[in-house]
Amino acid sequence: MHFSTGQIAFIFFFIALFAAGLIWAYRKDRPDTQKHFKGLWWKVFAAFIVFTCTVVFIFRLIKSH
Repeated sequence: MHFSTGQIAFIFFFIALFAAGLIWAYRKDRPDTQKHFKGLWWKVFAAFIVFTCTVVFIFRLIKSH
């Protein structure tokens, strides 16, 4: 399955906006997060990295076929 340039641009735009939304929401809730979930930031960051790597892996897998 081949993706058009517009579809690929939309995917990257969506991922960027989704990540920005996650970061904004996390920063908005940061005072409560620090109070209730000390030491959690690295887990959130690790989950984001795993998610990003998974997306890249899936795209490379799709593109190789």
